[in-house]
Amino acid sequence: MLRTLLLQLSVQLQDGERDLEQLHALYKSGSPPVDVLLDSLRRFLGSFRDSYIFLDALDESPRDCKREGVLRAIQVIRSWSIPSVHLLVTSRKELNIRESLGPSCDQDLSLRNSEIERDIANFVSYQLKNDAKLQRWKARHNEIQAKLTIGAQGVYVECQFNALRRAKNRNQLDECLRTLPRDLDETYERIFCSINDDYVEDVRRVLTMLCFSTRPLTVNELIDAHAVDLGESPHLDRDGRSYEQDDLVDICLGLIEIAATEDDEGETS
Repeated sequence: MLRTLLLQLSVQLQDGERDLEQLHALYKSGSPPVDVLLDSLRRFLGSFRDSYIFLDALDESPRDCKREGVLRAIQVIRSWSIPSVHLLVTSRKELNIRESLGPSCDQDLSLRNSEIERDIANFVSYQLKNDAKLQRWKARHNEIQAKLTIGAQGVYVECQFNALRRAKNRNQLDECLRTLPRDLDETYERIFCSINDDYVEDVRRVLTMLCFSTRPLTVNELIDAHAVDLGESPHLDRDGRSYEQDDLVDICLGLIEIAATEDDEGETS
């Protein structure tokens, strides 16, 4: 977490990359100690008029020393009491997280309420009504609605829909509804395990490019980047390696989404 924050902040500072290079030179044999990383983070944050740190799904951090380390780092950041640093953490209500963070009443915002539950139910209902792949199960839409809004508690519903869309017969649908993933880790584990062996390396390449690009990529950029053959003699191989947009989404089903954006001239792409 700390290394990621430092990397994201460094690219926004004039001398940020040089500072990281110096830090790397001091600890070539391994990662710098946590205290050193925290000191660097505090120095970086002091260079901004305002900084916003968003840590999502803290409860998905493994229940071992890793989670404890993340919680301790958050405690240290909060103890700095820097007015220009704004920290937002999301998590399910797990006791050790709540006890560690100790949020006050005005710092604790619940995202589980009747309005959100209604939004989830409306989303599920809309998908069942309009998704062509789910119309074969029209007689069981009420059962599916109940399972996804109550059984799965509305969590990761879109990922659950991806699994339902793959069901080709009644037994597969029954198995899917009976074994809904319990959490995000299990949801993504199933998504990754369901990737066709022929596409594993392609999916890995796509996700790597999306994760490490310095800005969001357009669909055409992603397609062209994937078409580069990185063999002994790297070259662009559009005929051999290119995917159509829909095929790209299909092999990465549940892992990527394509969104329309509007440029400065009002053109949508």
